[in-house]
Amino acid sequence: MEFLVSTSQHILLVDTYEQAVYLIHSGKGLYYGLCLHDSRVVAACRNRLPGADDGERMNERGSLLFFDEGLSIKTEVLAPFPLRDLHGIASLDYRVWVTCAFDNFVAIFDPATEDWQKWYPDPLARDRDVHHFNTIAEFGGQVGLLAHNWGESQIFFFNYPSLDLDVVRPLGVQAHNIFWIDSCLATCSSAEGRLVAESGWEVRTGGFPRGFAAADGIQLVGISLNVPRESRNVADGLVRVFDINWQFQADYLLQGVGMILDILPVRTNARALGPKRWSRCEIHEDEPVDLA
Repeated sequence: MEFLVSTSQHILLVDTYEQAVYLIHSGKGLYYGLCLHDSRVVAACRNRLPGADDGERMNERGSLLFFDEGLSIKTEVLAPFPLRDLHGIASLDYRVWVTCAFDNFVAIFDPATEDWQKWYPDPLARDRDVHHFNTIAEFGGQVGLLAHNWGESQIFFFNYPSLDLDVVRPLGVQAHNIFWIDSCLATCSSAEGRLVAESGWEVRTGGFPRGFAAADGIQLVGISLNVPRESRNVADGLVRVFDINWQFQADYLLQGVGMILDILPVRTNARALGPKRWSRCEIHEDEPVDLA
């Protein structure tokens, strides 16, 4: 199976069948959210590598990259307003929804009309990074939005299409990603170095888990190092592979890629695409790499 992995420096493709990694794109990092829209990959880019001065977020002008079926860039789209501190994205109702943490809103782009809208999930926190929204997904007629909250995290559920708030459920600490474990909501509780579900289920990963994808009987989790902000962009990142029962299968240690930010399963033929094979990868199958 093949999975796209967005990192601080690159978008990579991890082929678990061939045990190989390929370079898909560089130069627009920090990369973040990945999604499929009309069967084509879309990636969110901040166009700036964050440094020690977190205040530089206010000058960001993020963009969306639309790829063709061969994973080559088809077009880059800028909004008429700044997209600052881009995080997770999703394709919902033929539109691309983009979480913009700095301003506490979700930008909504319609590729058919090229129109943009802003949605403020919490009007009382307008243009203030209160919730640090970082993940958006559709759940049975509702829009789920994960609030990192710089601490104890919550998942907001909004009815669609009204976007009226239905319920808020606590889960995780400095959390990222929303997924299901045995019909229960789960997330990467990043600050705790573990995956957790509302049922009480958990898997300890160590490090800073962020980025999750499951396909063809395997599950991938991204794990980043807990290092100072100024060192994150050049640190090693890790993609851990589990089987369907959460038994360890392999670690892909990606050297110098920075943080692991998102993972997306795709169906393609990497060898036919002709991308550059990523040589700075170590594959560990005997035991997990320790990212304490």
